[in-house]
Amino acid sequence: MAERICGMSQQSSPAPEEKKKNSSGREKALQKNPEYQKVLAEKEYLKGFDAACETPEAVAQKIGVNPESGLTENQAKENVEKFGANKLLEGKKETVLHMFLSEFKDPLVLILLVAALIDAVFAIINTVGGKADAEDWAEMAVILAIVFLDAIIGTIQEAKASKALDALKKMSSPNCTVRREGKLRTIKAEEVALGDIVILEEGTIAPADIRLTRSFNLKSDEASLTGESVPAEKSVEAVLKPGHALGDEVNIVHSSCPISYGRGEGIVIGTGMNTQIGKIAGMLSEEDEQTPLQKKLASLGKILGIICCAIVAAMFVVGILWL
Repeated sequence: MAERICGMSQQSSPAPEEKKKNSSGREKALQKNPEYQKVLAEKEYLKGFDAACETPEAVAQKIGVNPESGLTENQAKENVEKFGANKLLEGKKETVLHMFLSEFKDPLVLILLVAALIDAVFAIINTVGGKADAEDWAEMAVILAIVFLDAIIGTIQEAKASKALDALKKMSSPNCTVRREGKLRTIKAEEVALGDIVILEEGTIAPADIRLTRSFNLKSDEASLTGESVPAEKSVEAVLKPGHALGDEVNIVHSSCPISYGRGEGIVIGTGMNTQIGKIAGMLSEEDEQTPLQKKLASLGKILGIICCAIVAAMFVVGILWL
């Protein structure tokens, strides 16, 4: 699963037009969830702000938190109400039956079904007329077997993909330690708010994306994001340039990444769907997204369908004129 998630995070950036389409697809997939509007509010609040390119002081000023004392309980509550809980959202889950039936929407599959139907009609006619031929039924059976086998394989692959989001949720930590009003307290990861000061220690898992303010030999296992088998060393002093790669963010500890060595603390700069893991979850929740090959095959299917209909119509007209 880590390799698969890593592959998604390292895909090349799509063209602006395609990226815009993909973004709208994710919004359509999740917009029915009432919490999604809060996700958009946090995204808009942080728009154009890259914490990896800022000093800890600048990040604290932007979010409005004192790293020494942390948020107050009221501030944390307000941020959760405004930006949503720190959890991954998902659209409505499809049933296995719906996945199976959706495999028959492809134009090429529909053409094969029509061909099987025509074979069945001719086989019935020949059977009634006493000219039954096993080949007529065999052709129909072969076509239907191919179609249903393809649908079953597609359904299995779709079902496996739908489980990927559940795998991401299992990677997150159930609890974490934060500093609020100058005191340390343990809370559920879902209760972490934007601006919380999170305490990181060896063996813990980052509950959100965090800009480090303190670090003591801190190393984080980011294999699920970057594919690196060696834990990444973290540094508070690093200030990156715009346009940096995800693997270069040495001053950020990403959500769901375990702390393998050292200790530290930092400011939460992204929760839920606005973390790097959340962005991957958003891609997994996309609906009706097709690969370029699927789009070309769908276009080819439509063209073949039109050609077949034209040939049938032409043969029908010729048959009438011939008679």
